[in-house]
This record gives sequence, C-alpha cells and structure tokens, in this order.
Amino acid sequence: MNARVYDFTPRTSPTAPTDAETPAPVGRVVYTVKEVAGMLSLNLGGTYALIRSGEIPAIKLGGRWVVPRGRFHTWLETCHAEPESVAPVGLAPIEQAHAEVLAAITRRRSRRGA
Repeated sequence: MNARVYDFTPRTSPTAPTDAETPAPVGRVVYTVKEVAGMLSLNLGGTYALIRSGEIPAIKLGGRWVVPRGRFHTWLETCHAEPESVAPVGLAPIEQAHAEVLAAITRRRSRRGA
C-alpha cells in the first residue's frame, strides 16, 4: 500500500482591511412597520392600512414596507391632532353623520371652556 503524504500548508488569515476600505458605520435610516406601530401606539394592521393609503410615508423594498426615518419624523411633526370642525363635502351619509357629531362635540367643548 502506497500512501501519499501531502505537505500541510497552514491557512493565512485574511489581511485586515485598511481604513480606506472600511466603510463608515451608518445608523439605521429606516424603521420597520412594527417599530412605527409601537411609536404611534397603533396595532400592526392599522399601521399597514395607513401606510398603504399613503397617510404614513413609506416605501416598499422588495416585498417589505420600510418607513424612512427623516420623512417619518417630518410627517409626525406636521400632523394635526384636532379633527376638522367642518365636514368635507361629498361624504357618504354615515361618514357625514359622524363628521357632524364630531363637529357638535367640538363646538360644545369650546363653549364650556369659554
């Protein structure tokens, strides 16, 4: 029986990248839908609905929605918490009634404070 003997060459570690080759660390630039839902105290389904409607600024990368941090914070700062006191024209009857009730509640609250 003839056995061949091979010389063992030890592995060399890869050369460490130089500073020029190493990219600068970058923070995350997008939020996940789950993170946005948590920040807004919304459920996940409602958050997806707002994203699909275009209310929350988001983009779809591949099959996944992501929310750019800068656009999200700009949007959040420009949101208005108070509902409109006048109902928009052209709503369905149930939506019109809902808007009228909200307007009446707002008027009543403003009279109490005056």
